[in-house]
Amino acid sequence: MSALIGWGGNVDLGEEENLSENIAWGKRLNETALDMAGGLWMAHAGIAPEDEDSPRFKRFHDSLAEIAAHGESIGAVLALETGPEPPRVVKQLMDSIDSASLRVNFDPANLLLWPPNIAKAHGVPFDYEAAMSDFDPVEGLRTLIPYVVHAHAKDSVLREDGTCEEVPLGTGMTNWPVLHEIFQENGYTGFYAIERECGDSCAALNRNDLGLPRGVADRLGAPGHDLPNCEGCAPRRAEPLAPPRTKGDTYHAQPSDGPTAPDVCLLRRLRTP
Repeated sequence: MSALIGWGGNVDLGEEENLSENIAWGKRLNETALDMAGGLWMAHAGIAPEDEDSPRFKRFHDSLAEIAAHGESIGAVLALETGPEPPRVVKQLMDSIDSASLRVNFDPANLLLWPPNIAKAHGVPFDYEAAMSDFDPVEGLRTLIPYVVHAHAKDSVLREDGTCEEVPLGTGMTNWPVLHEIFQENGYTGFYAIERECGDSCAALNRNDLGLPRGVADRLGAPGHDLPNCEGCAPRRAEPLAPPRTKGDTYHAQPSDGPTAPDVCLLRRLRTP
């Protein structure tokens, strides 16, 4: 098990209602995660505002700081999942709380799925250009990588008309080949947990999604690499995925050379949460 998922999307730490109960719930989840998942759990906690002086931001800050302090005392970590706010806002919280028990679960697909819902919730027109600037997955990872301890291998598309959807891994706009390079460059050793929230058969979709990591692993490694003791490695030559060409484009396989092979097989770090 790579991590637990907590709160089930039913908690908003920016609201006063049920706040003390939700903080207590978070502490109990710290303890449960310690027993079941090596201390790591991930969750959405509502939508944090950008204004650090607002009462809502203060409630977020103080609540997360209290849960993190409890986590430090027992060895547990809460990883906030990306999506509901721009990555720079998540970094504001991480920087200001400054706790090893508060970290990030990076879900690049969520960054493209949330903006239309946020615009609707705020009663404002959806602005595609602003959304792609504020929620860009690649720039988001560069912003948050010092805090990332877990990642969802997941993909999505966001269109100019505000429609969006989750899509099979490698067919959307999140640019996983570049994301993987950023993870590697920064020494990330955590999981890429395949998460699917669409389709009739999650198990079959998860198996299909292994195709992208195989291609990425081969792009970053030698053709036909075969690491010892790795059930996922086999001699193969997969065509790597090209970077995006235009906004809204999908990623297409094309031959190219990649940098040196990673020292850990990408497939060994793929698990469902």
